[in-house]
Amino acid sequence: MKYKQFDVVVLTEDIEEYDLKEGTVGTIVDVYTKPEGYEIEFFDENGKEIMNIGILESQILPYKG
Repeated sequence: MKYKQFDVVVLTEDIEEYDLKEGTVGTIVDVYTKPEGYEIEFFDENGKEIMNIGILESQILPYKG
């Protein structure tokens, strides 16, 4: 696993079923090993929580803001 709990990441693609757009910033709140992925808490531009969802590693990159 490339990331760890509390790392800040950014989406690399839209996730239409949750209305999340590429570039949305989130914090990893849990790391899954089977299947591999992450529970991420996403925020809007004002810092308000949007939602928590499971994401694959291929859908995120480190946030460099």
